[in-house]
Amino acid sequence: MAEHSGRLLRWDIYEEHLNEAAFRWSQWEAALDFTLEETAEVEEQVAAHVDGLVVGGEPVARKLLEPALAEKPERIVAAALALLGAEEPTGPAAVLAALPTAEPPALAALRRALELAPSAAIPADLPSLLKREDAVPGLLALVLDTLGAHGLATAPVCLPFVTHPEPLVAAAALRAASRARLALEVVG
Repeated sequence: MAEHSGRLLRWDIYEEHLNEAAFRWSQWEAALDFTLEETAEVEEQVAAHVDGLVVGGEPVARKLLEPALAEKPERIVAAALALLGAEEPTGPAAVLAALPTAEPPALAALRRALELAPSAAIPADLPSLLKREDAVPGLLALVLDTLGAHGLATAPVCLPFVTHPEPLVAAAALRAASRARLALEVVG
């Protein structure tokens, strides 16, 4: 067992938090079609397990959460939410690092976690992924939608993608601009 702040870490407990957070998140997604009260109850359970993972700090992030970013979608969302909620900057950095190589199902799960995370938890370097030569359209759309959803989109960020040849990317740029109420002037 590893130590964290002078106490032994119980890996079985953290693994259970991750499993429960993933399971409860799946329930929460399904509960969105139910009453607000039912959804809020499940949401509290998800938050409690995510908080339990955050408390584990850096050791839990490295050993349990970062590897989970390449697993089943529900575990990806739970791990990403915990990493984005971490006090250490390495948590959001791990989510950012996972994005460029994520396969489509993982990218969708990471997108959902980024949508649900507080705006302050969004990695500041997220827009830098828009400049990657090897960025797939799904990644570009994720970044644009995330920036738009959190009110972080700017005209200089969105404008180059409004005329992108991939409709998925162009639509994401327009959504981001619309959410941020940006005035875009497309010339040409």
